[in-house]
Amino acid sequence: MDNVSPELHLLLALLRSALGTGKSDAPPPDAIDWTRFLALVVRHRVGAYLHSRAAGPVARACPAPVARRLHAIADATLQRALVHAAEQIRLAQALAGAGIDVLAVKGLVLAQELYHGLGRRHVGDIDLLIRPRDAARADAVLHNAGLERTRPSFALTPRQMMAYQELKPEFEYQRRPQAMRIELLWRLEGLRERATEEAWQRAIATQIGGYPARTLPPEINALYLLQHGARHAWFRLFWLVDVALLLRHSALDWNALATRARELQIERPLMQGAALARDLLGVPLPAALAARVDAPSFAALVAEARRQIGREPQHHEPLAEWFRQTAYRVRLQETTAAKLAILKPHLFSPLNWQTWPISDRWFFLYYPASPFLWMWRRARRSRDAGG
Repeated sequence: MDNVSPELHLLLALLRSALGTGKSDAPPPDAIDWTRFLALVVRHRVGAYLHSRAAGPVARACPAPVARRLHAIADATLQRALVHAAEQIRLAQALAGAGIDVLAVKGLVLAQELYHGLGRRHVGDIDLLIRPRDAARADAVLHNAGLERTRPSFALTPRQMMAYQELKPEFEYQRRPQAMRIELLWRLEGLRERATEEAWQRAIATQIGGYPARTLPPEINALYLLQHGARHAWFRLFWLVDVALLLRHSALDWNALATRARELQIERPLMQGAALARDLLGVPLPAALAARVDAPSFAALVAEARRQIGREPQHHEPLAEWFRQTAYRVRLQETTAAKLAILKPHLFSPLNWQTWPISDRWFFLYYPASPFLWMWRRARRSRDAGG
């Protein structure tokens, strides 16, 4: 990576040690700002993994207080995972009690299957996949279970509910006061509808905290992880560690997976993730990926992901950065329909319905009014930030 900071250089070296893909060629300790290094560890969500898999290299490369901080992060990660496991089990049982099928996605399932321990991978959201037809009923179940829906944070009319499911792949909720976030998915964003349906048809049995659950079949899970990380330009390295573990330790048929990615028109995320795992984390690639990963058509996407990994994100990004990241997500898509799917939620934002409440009878008016409502919200945010 060009112009990489000493702190990020060290973090990548330690991750390679954790993965067993290279020695920890760490910068000298006096070149490291240890406060910034710890901030990077937290941002990239890899403290627990480094503590569990690279304790020796960490002890040799870092001062004792830094190693102790990673130990504390690992303890907190395990406690958080156990709390999330209890909540996920409770919510899955509530949904099942209402006759709603659910699949566990990412999070705790990955921690168990890729990392072989709940406390070794950061747990962010609880992701639950349901069928689209069950969205309204599942929303009511989660509300009755004490969750607060935060996205959208307002009640939806029947017409808005239909439009929201077309525009967005999920509802988001909070469990307060714990600030635990839950996502209720009705499609796997970035994958075609037939891939989501295949996930239901070929769902596999697993366990979470000793309780039975179902999750995505391995091939669909791998493609979804690659698509998810690419959509966010891999700006958190723990998503790339997931890919590295898939590449190194899974029994996936990468020839078949590469073919499937081309069929689903998501080869770009696959090759981008593979290139980054090789270049940053030292992971050797299967022949099916190595033959294609350096094609010029993927180079700009890889470069943008490297920029995102290396930059310091801001709480309120400037408009130019928003446009750059949106343009990147459009370039990541391979078809016109997929590109439009990226732009559509921005062009016809559900926030319009809250900004300008009108009855379903007049819903069509939101389409011509969208650019004016967007400019009004942007001006209000700028005014509030300045005030």
